[in-house]
Amino acid sequence: MCREWLSHFSEKANIIDFLQNSLSCGCPMDVFDHYLVRIIRGPLLDYVMMVIGDRLLVYLLPYDKNLLTPKHVHHMMDKGRYERDSKGLNRFRFVLVGVPGEQQAELAEEVGFLDDPKIHLHFVRSISDS
Repeated sequence: MCREWLSHFSEKANIIDFLQNSLSCGCPMDVFDHYLVRIIRGPLLDYVMMVIGDRLLVYLLPYDKNLLTPKHVHHMMDKGRYERDSKGLNRFRFVLVGVPGEQQAELAEEVGFLDDPKIHLHFVRSISDS
């Protein structure tokens, strides 16, 4: 799945559409002049990492009911916050793709511990049909 996402986000227009329409990102257009999109091999799940304009960090993680637990979400949120801060970025958006509605609330509880207004958790059905 991550390879498909990488291919999809190889086009700048798809990145802009996803961030602005699916994630309600209000970044100015010049932020999209420089971006990096790559697959990160995780210990449990691979995910896509994007750095947009040296301002925004995005992790896209596919849902897997057997592997994506609240503890794993907590770990990934901590990891994203650390990466955002260590790279001097402004925001971190953690996107969980394909999580059933009944499990979203349980996973969303893991964001509360952060108490950071520059970290956002998003649930989308897919990257191309959010």
